[in-house]
Amino acid sequence: MARRIRLGRPGWVRCYDQQRDLTDSLRKAGLDVWISSASPQPFVEVWAESVGIDAGHVIGIRSRAADPSRTTPAR
Repeated sequence: MARRIRLGRPGWVRCYDQQRDLTDSLRKAGLDVWISSASPQPFVEVWAESVGIDAGHVIGIRSRAADPSRTTPAR
């Protein structure tokens, strides 16, 4: 069952019991747990915190722009 994480985090953050159980089991086994995702890095960092994974252990999509004020390609 999905649980919405409220602790000051956005309402869209959902964590399933199985996800939390898996990360806890991996840590107990002595593994260094990382998250690699095709989602934007800031989103994954918020989710990772909800299962106790440090934002420094997250690899997500990172956008880069030559001019951060532009949201569309120059013509």
